[in-house]
Amino acid sequence: MESHERHRQYLQNEILVEQRLQLATTRLEEAQRERIWAIVAAKEAGLSIRKIAAATQLSPTRVHQLLQDPEVDEIATWLSQLRPMEQSESKLDDDPVAIIAQRLEFEVEVLRWYLEWLSKLERGEQVIVNLLPEPQRMCERFDLARVIRILSRVTADLDELQCNAQANNILPSEPKDERLKRLEKLVRA
Repeated sequence: MESHERHRQYLQNEILVEQRLQLATTRLEEAQRERIWAIVAAKEAGLSIRKIAAATQLSPTRVHQLLQDPEVDEIATWLSQLRPMEQSESKLDDDPVAIIAQRLEFEVEVLRWYLEWLSKLERGEQVIVNLLPEPQRMCERFDLARVIRILSRVTADLDELQCNAQANNILPSEPKDERLKRLEKLVRA
């Protein structure tokens, strides 16, 4: 009986280690994506490739390569859509509760779009998205991989939002075990 308990505990620990590795990998991918977003934003703001390279500790050649990535056009468009959100945040008189509430409202709205897109993809329908603010049009087809990449970005934003809320004592810190139990209940439901 004792060996059964040890084996169960060993498997539980193994699962936790695997989950930690998966989380670390996801966070690394998100950080790399965030760096590309920052590089694109810096370039749009007028910084030279040399200055961007110095700030990111990359070679100018690598910065140029990252700016040539096909996803960069998509990022530039999404950044232009997010700028009004960032500007309106600064108008909230540095009230952390209002800022977090507004960002949370925005992220939830974006998640609703993605849920709709995932439902369409599941039914075998195409997802066509206008990448420009109305009334301009630049429609592109989104596949599952692209939606998942964007969901990863939203997840990173929500993770940052949670950290900000906890840092400002707006949200209580939830122990990791409690969070895992809550997620486990959601998965089983």
